[in-house]
Amino acid sequence: MIAVFDLAARDPSAAFAELRRSFPDGAPDEMQARLAASIFERDFTKAPEILPQISKRAMRGAFGLAIPKLYARDGAATITVILDKLPDEAKADAMYRLIEVQLAAGDMTGAMRIQLEMPKSDWRLQALAEIAGKSGSSNLESALNWMGELTDDRERELAHVLIIDNLRGGDDGGLLRLLAVTPVDEPSESDGARLWNRRNLIRRIVSIQQSRNDSAALIHLRGSVSVEEQPEVDSVLIARDETLPPAPRIAWLWQLANPHARNYGIWLVVGEEWKNNPQQAMELVLSLPEETFGAAFRAITNEWEDKAALSEWIKALPPGFQREQAINNFAGALQYSHGDEKDLARKVATWAADPSKREELQRSLSR
Repeated sequence: MIAVFDLAARDPSAAFAELRRSFPDGAPDEMQARLAASIFERDFTKAPEILPQISKRAMRGAFGLAIPKLYARDGAATITVILDKLPDEAKADAMYRLIEVQLAAGDMTGAMRIQLEMPKSDWRLQALAEIAGKSGSSNLESALNWMGELTDDRERELAHVLIIDNLRGGDDGGLLRLLAVTPVDEPSESDGARLWNRRNLIRRIVSIQQSRNDSAALIHLRGSVSVEEQPEVDSVLIARDETLPPAPRIAWLWQLANPHARNYGIWLVVGEEWKNNPQQAMELVLSLPEETFGAAFRAITNEWEDKAALSEWIKALPPGFQREQAINNFAGALQYSHGDEKDLARKVATWAADPSKREELQRSLSR
């Protein structure tokens, strides 16, 4: 095989012809990749004539071997060949390998520029995820500019989610900048879902600022969001107001017109009580009026990991509204579970006092 590599230095096409003669049923992909990479490293402009002679797997291997060396030697020339010389079916793969090299070298701006040039493909989405996964506080300005140039909503949403994850920590300043360029949530044509989820972004900012007791920042945030979004700020402010006992906070939260904000605030209050004292949290929930019991009990269902123990607690409740609501919420929370938890949900559903409700819960749990 050494002779084939020597031949490739003089006549690449003859080298591949020799390889085909040596392996009538097809040369191993790894051997094809190494031979192609050796040619690319000498003269990358020969790639268009070599690529049709090798398998797709070998092509990927050759790019993985050659592009790091080519880019280190002459990045501009390598980019020119990839963008201007390679056939479309090879371009996305080569551009992805190039982006990997650029990211490893710390060239985020270069990687972003190449990703925007990529044709629509799985490689383009993968490259986007790699770039957004490395976008955070230190390069946020570039990341936001890049995200603004993405024209596909699916791509923008993915970049948005990954950048948020990188900004978690205590960087409310970065999250505020991201919020400023985040479009208003709109229903999806397919399933009615909210595309950008500004609500969760606002809640994260509020939680950071609240943990610092930064009332000035919170007031500024409340004034910067829409009237419809202000309850998202209010719900966290009320839930975290330790000057009030939990029950009055829940009563105050119930006055919020936005049901998502209202229920989220109640979940925060009950969840915090559970972390401090589970028994006290249960007593709090049982002390609540009917209108707030359901939202508060959903928080208990989420926090109580031992679902079998929770089911026994529900079973022991006296007949009445709270028991029926707890049965309904428990079955609903485990609707999409599997195995033992699904069986437990079906068992709890049989405890519903109303026969029609029992039948409705069993139907929902049979899906």
